[in-house]
Amino acid sequence: DYKVDVDVRMIPGLSADYVFPADAEAEVTGLTAEEQAKVKYSLNDNADTMTISYTFPRGKHPVEVLNEYLDGLAAELEVANAAENKNASNVRVYTNASWAAYLPKYQAAMARKNDALTTATETACQTAYDELVAAVGALDKAADTCECTIESVTLEGGNISLTGGFCTENIGGCIHCKS
Repeated sequence: DYKVDVDVRMIPGLSADYVFPADAEAEVTGLTAEEQAKVKYSLNDNADTMTISYTFPRGKHPVEVLNEYLDGLAAELEVANAAENKNASNVRVYTNASWAAYLPKYQAAMARKNDALTTATETACQTAYDELVAAVGALDKAADTCECTIESVTLEGGNISLTGGFCTENIGGCIHCKS
């Protein structure tokens, strides 16, 4: 949690009395009524300074958020292991190109997994998390995307012949290219 104390001082010439009234109150804008009730304020003996105190609840450190995401990543991706592009049946799940863009972001995030919960690691862990989430969002399902490189299509006597580089999992053509 982060405790903040703010001293508000009366400046001579701005107020005829140069003091806060005895019943002065403070409000921190943007808080719920429940959180506003936690705001404390007090006047000093001269009533010329009001101290406003509030403790902001600390959110999770980015390394905690990153680790939670990494822990559930394989299930989210529907792969057996978040570092390998294969499902439980040993079938490629994502296109080679999108997996090639994802994998370095995954590896960078894994390198931050054991970072200490310090202010020095916040930015790096947040960056690793943001880049990993973006890479996951950019993954293309292999079942929905043809990666074949067809050099030519020949039609002879009602037969279609394809030449070129085909998906390695489907020698002779993939489900997208076969007719």
